[in-house]
Amino acid sequence: YFSLYNYYPTTCDWDASESEWDVRNLIWDFKANPNRPQSEYEIRTRHEQALNRVLPKLVKVINHYFGSKKSKLTLVCIPSSKRIVTERRYKDLAQKLCSATGMSNGYDYVSVTSDGEAKHLGGTSSAEFGIDSSYFKDRYVLLFDDVYTTGATLNVCSRLLKEMGAKNVFCAAIATTLLDEKHKE
Repeated sequence: YFSLYNYYPTTCDWDASESEWDVRNLIWDFKANPNRPQSEYEIRTRHEQALNRVLPKLVKVINHYFGSKKSKLTLVCIPSSKRIVTERRYKDLAQKLCSATGMSNGYDYVSVTSDGEAKHLGGTSSAEFGIDSSYFKDRYVLLFDDVYTTGATLNVCSRLLKEMGAKNVFCAAIATTLLDEKHKE
């Protein structure tokens, strides 16, 4: 598992530094969240700017950790609770990251089949997902999420992919949530 940044949510009980706010805004912009009051154009523009910041760093880290073996990896992005948000968030990322690294793109093999409501926004209904199980047999998977908080989602998805025959599952995120100041570097 690796991530590029530490993410301190707004629930932390100290005043965030400028760099912590920069990471917050990067994450929020990457999430392409239509729940914020902004136009479709602004959502797409902010996401694209965030993607352009994150992509070169992800390529560098993947090259560092996997080297010449990165072409054996299949990228799988953990879907959001809504189909449209998943597409906004991950379709371009998956295509561009796989193109830059030579990984296989698993985007089309994991999908939201029924929208749910985001739990962090108070949602109570869960999304339903479809996975093409035959596609993942004997694959090495790089499982990607925007923010790692408890690891529960990555663990569930990792276990599911292994049950479907994936040989190994590695995990990555843009940021890891830290909730207290003592974890600051």
